[in-house]
Amino acid sequence: KWYEPCKHFWFSVTVGSITEAKLYLRKQRNKVDKKTGIKTTDTQETLTAKFLKNIDRDLIKQIKSANDVYDLVKDEMENELQEKLLVIYLDTKKFVILKKIIFIGTVNSSTIVARDVFREAVKCNAVSLILVHNHPAGSIKPSYQDMEMTNKFINIGKMMDIDVIDHLIIGKNSYYSFLESNGDLFDKEKMVSS
Repeated sequence: KWYEPCKHFWFSVTVGSITEAKLYLRKQRNKVDKKTGIKTTDTQETLTAKFLKNIDRDLIKQIKSANDVYDLVKDEMENELQEKLLVIYLDTKKFVILKKIIFIGTVNSSTIVARDVFREAVKCNAVSLILVHNHPAGSIKPSYQDMEMTNKFINIGKMMDIDVIDHLIIGKNSYYSFLESNGDLFDKEKMVSS
């Protein structure tokens, strides 16, 4: 089981520190397995390659634009029959720490509680986040509630020092980015470049 030593530094990899992961694997090389008594002979590079081949590629993706976000979520959000809110949590260099569906609503609505969104941000030590939700009917036009929610989350994020850097609405084969369309809502110095 080559992945046994890997599970102990999973957090390091999810926050973008592949170097820490490699250091841990280097320490694990040539240790004796207590269960089997067999000495590990894989090199650090082999262990790292095996591990990196199997991790979720989303966790090492850097977000540079709204299109990057769309590419990351379109397959799981475009054809949903229920409205969902997915949040992408980012580190200081805009690498994805966590991508998580926070709410599942009905065909035309979802009740979103900011507490749940920001609790996850604090738990994974995110410095910024991107809100993404779908419109099952396919339209990407933001509703009044979408605009209110965006403003609410931006303000809560400012109070918590967690930047809300964009909010995307996913429709059929397209998206709407609040940052690209209403950039004045956001602190542009901290945003994803378009």
